[in-house]
Amino acid sequence: MYRDGFHHITNIDYSPACIRRMAHKHDDMAAMTWLEMDARRLTFPDGTFEVVLEKGTLDAFMVAEKSPWTVSEETAQFCHQVLQEVSRVLYPGGRFISITFAQPHFRTPLYANDEYGWSIRTDKFGDCFHFFFYTMEHGGALTQQQRDRAHRFFHPPEVDVTPMCLSDSEEDFLRRIDISPSSSPVLKHLSDPEELPTITEVSLTTS
Repeated sequence: MYRDGFHHITNIDYSPACIRRMAHKHDDMAAMTWLEMDARRLTFPDGTFEVVLEKGTLDAFMVAEKSPWTVSEETAQFCHQVLQEVSRVLYPGGRFISITFAQPHFRTPLYANDEYGWSIRTDKFGDCFHFFFYTMEHGGALTQQQRDRAHRFFHPPEVDVTPMCLSDSEEDFLRRIDISPSSSPVLKHLSDPEELPTITEVSLTTS
């Protein structure tokens, strides 16, 4: 981005070692700044940035989750704090861009909160292995479908997991299945040597 002309870039990470290393690696890009900061508690004033970009940050927060279909309360709260701060520091009309391999049915529910005050657009890139760009525009509005998806994700319907036991009479249907050759033309064909196809030897020659 810097080489493409976007010079006023502020980079943050909670790791001081990462900040030192990246600042040293890119010391030829003087207009960029590097700050040690917790994404849940940004120290920037409200409405500071026109664009906030994250790539893999939220993925790192969720790496300990056992299933993508459910998010623990702790992780959900962690992400909520980050997204609250992102929304706060965005300039009116600004955009938050999130780049991830997480598919929309897993990731959109995290972003679809009216409290953040943005709309959501999803773009997919790649041929076989896709990655996704989620663009949130500050001042926009969610669709009802996005709200419903978020609600179902965080409040899934209860599933009846009561075990079902078959009675002896219900299990007896297995013993009543007729698998004799006469019961099926296919089985009869395979069991009758006279009905088996004849294999003719074929010689292949090359000229």
